[in-house]
This record gives sequence, C-alpha cells and structure tokens, in this order.
Amino acid sequence: MPAIWTAPRDWKAGEIVTPALMNAHVRDNISWLKTPTSGFKLVSSDIATTSTSFVDITGASVSITTNGGNVLCMFTACYTASTSLTLQIRFTQDGSPTVQLAQLTNPTTTGQMLSCFWLLQPAAGAHTFTVQHKAAIETGWSPA
Repeated sequence: MPAIWTAPRDWKAGEIVTPALMNAHVRDNISWLKTPTSGFKLVSSDIATTSTSFVDITGASVSITTNGGNVLCMFTACYTASTSLTLQIRFTQDGSPTVQLAQLTNPTTTGQMLSCFWLLQPAAGAHTFTVQHKAAIETGWSPA
C-alpha cells in the first residue's frame, strides 16, 4: 500500500471512532511521514571533462516529486587530473544553476576526495536535480 497523506480531520466529542477513520487519519499519515520521497544515483564509470563551462555529469541526475519539504542533495567523488587545474562542482534544479558548491584545486594526486551537500526547500511538485562540473584554470574563485 503506498503511503498517502490525508488532511487530519477534526474529531468531535462523543464521535464513534472506527478502524477506517483511524487507518486513514493516523496509520496512513504515520506511514507517509516514515517514507519520505527520495532518489539515488550511482555513477560507477570514470567521468572526464575538459570543458571550461559547466556541463552535466552524465548519469548524475535525479527526478523526484516533492511534497514541499526539504531536499538534501549530496555528491561525493574521487578526482584526479593530469595537469594543474581548478575543478568546480555545482547542482542545478530543473535546469537552473545554483551557487557553485565545491572547488578542488590541482587534483593531480590520485583519488582526491570531493564532497558537496546542498539543502533546499523547493515548492511541491516534480523536480530534477543534476550535478555539473567544469575544469578551468582560474584563480580567485568564491562560492558566492
């Protein structure tokens, strides 16, 4: 049975409580609260870019339907570069870029770890969240 939210009813003094009322207004709502919307993608192949503009990371996109609550986006990867560069990561929501979240400078050591976390509260509805990256020789980058 899928979890479905039912707007809580107003209970009245002397009202006879039936199993159907309790199931719809208590059990089902507790089930709904315990099963939040979620999405997950694992990109297990190597990813490469030489782009100096942000490009989508192939396969690093999740579409979910939210109920208006918080959404936590997370991204973790190990990076290696053959030359000195600055790697930047950001998320997009429904194709619109968000603030740049992470920068890794000179990742020439094999397997440097990079993690990003983003908490937002989009309006209820269908949304697509995508991770983008770019490689650039830059200085003075700021996360704003």
